[in-house]
Amino acid sequence: MNNIRYDFNKITDRTGTNSLKWDKYKDALPMWVADMDIEVLPEIREVVVKRAEHGIYGYTTVDSEWSGSYINWWKTRHSFEIRKEWLRFVTGVIPAMNLLIRNISGEGDNVVIQTPVYPAFFNIIRRNKRNVLENMLIYDRQERAYSVDWTDLEAKLSDPETKIMILCNPQNPAGNIWDKETLKRIGELCEKNGVTVLSDEIHCDIVAPGREYTPFASVSEINRSISISFISPTKAFNVAGIQSAAALAVDPELRKAAWECFETGYIDEGNYFSTDICKAAFSEAGAEWIDQLRIHLWNNRKIAEDYIRDNMPELRVIPSDASYLMWVDCSAVMKDSVSFVYHLERKAGVMFSAGKSFGGNGDYFVRINLACPESMLKEGLTRFRAGVASYGVQ
Repeated sequence: MNNIRYDFNKITDRTGTNSLKWDKYKDALPMWVADMDIEVLPEIREVVVKRAEHGIYGYTTVDSEWSGSYINWWKTRHSFEIRKEWLRFVTGVIPAMNLLIRNISGEGDNVVIQTPVYPAFFNIIRRNKRNVLENMLIYDRQERAYSVDWTDLEAKLSDPETKIMILCNPQNPAGNIWDKETLKRIGELCEKNGVTVLSDEIHCDIVAPGREYTPFASVSEINRSISISFISPTKAFNVAGIQSAAALAVDPELRKAAWECFETGYIDEGNYFSTDICKAAFSEAGAEWIDQLRIHLWNNRKIAEDYIRDNMPELRVIPSDASYLMWVDCSAVMKDSVSFVYHLERKAGVMFSAGKSFGGNGDYFVRINLACPESMLKEGLTRFRAGVASYGVQ
């Protein structure tokens, strides 16, 4: 940590800022929703201040520098060469997926997701009157690891009513970085069955130091022909409140349909700050900042893993190579994640995400957000220990 020149341990008071994370339950330390209690890259703050000082915040276009920042970042950081015409600005991943589900499937069709997974996927499928097909990941409790159930996946993709598969790459909440062979096999199964892949890749820049993720569309011509991927600076650079993302579609016909869909839904127009934050994030300064942030986050992960092992040995932490989220198997102390996190909030003063909403075997888990100053993390872990000790005690 000696070479870290950014102060990731600075405490910033977020109360009174309409923070979703901090205002939900004000008496508990919030370590749940996936934004960071870490101030942004200084260059992002500077560009926001500069834009704000102009004084007129009118309709704003998306310039070529915006796409150029993505193209350069994915080439240098992820070894994937993207063409300008493959990219389209969207206000967010979930709004874009929501519209695509409506436009490339019909009511009563199936959408496959691999659970446990980000809860919003369930919502956009069900609210559009499509059926959720859960391809539950296989959980090896002894190895503390998840893997794909290929037999089940193939069966669900081969259902003629299945039109879409939503892929989480890297996986949230378990943190799997899917390798090329896995992504290639998913692509081949989907192509064989006429299924379109929507790949959520917004956690891709938060990976363990020395590790790398593989973009779904980079793996093969098949993957490129059947997929729309979503990429964004929001998770890695902590700018979720400034809605900004990109859809990536290579196949001309699929791209045409997607772009028309976004235009119809009016989600292809950003706000006054949306494009400039991308250019600031996907820069040399951003590369240095994110590399140092990753060191901080994996130091936090080690602190949490060691603390839980030493003080709550009945719990099992799922090792992760991606995201700042920790997935913890609490089945030895509880069988209902909703009542468990409620107890932790009210009795121990710490907020985690209940695993039930993630589907699959999630009801035995909690998800913990590690993206915070070290002192905050240690306080949260201390409260967690107290909450586990008092759970079930009248």
